[in-house]
Amino acid sequence: MKKGFFATEFAAVLLFFVLPPLFVPRPPQVTVMHFPWTTFVLALLALALWLQIRGQDECENQHDPAQGFLLCQGQCLMAFGLLMASAGLLEAAGHFLAHQETVARFLPPQTISGWANIAAGIPCAAFYEEVLYRAYLPAALRRCVPAVPPPVREATAVLAFALAHRYLGWLSVVHAAVAGIVLRRCLCRTGRLWTVVAAHTAYNAAMTALTFALS
Repeated sequence: MKKGFFATEFAAVLLFFVLPPLFVPRPPQVTVMHFPWTTFVLALLALALWLQIRGQDECENQHDPAQGFLLCQGQCLMAFGLLMASAGLLEAAGHFLAHQETVARFLPPQTISGWANIAAGIPCAAFYEEVLYRAYLPAALRRCVPAVPPPVREATAVLAFALAHRYLGWLSVVHAAVAGIVLRRCLCRTGRLWTVVAAHTAYNAAMTALTFALS
């Protein structure tokens, strides 16, 4: 792909996919959980982006091709454990400091179609976010602005992912930043997108189940 076209595409991705989540308003205080149709469209667009930039990320190029499934599975489980632990610690810190922001309370759906929406939406949302923030952004920044040092590129992707969760409150922003670092590290250690998608999906599913149980 020509560099000029890629730069234009990258600008469009920033404008239409990276910036809009920064301005999402807070959801109603109590709402039934539901993924909009755009979640599934974004997952398809993410697939197209990933097929385009696959192998261009320096993180992917550093992994040992001899790494086996068990090692990748171990990294995936470790990432999932770190996500759960950081969420628990931040939740406890929010209560201890008595400054935890009130976030929306999501209720379980009441219909079969609602549960089907949740079951399909959780992995689709995780896949979209992993492609955009863990795979595409670092690779695109490396290609479009090669003069930017790698730590700055990595920090930019983490910051974009963290601020995309601003509508859930600042504790969620902090946790998303931690999650961004953990998941990016997992991708770099394995070089396989499925590891971070699986860890992210498992975490979202666990937190959704916990939210429904406490509702």
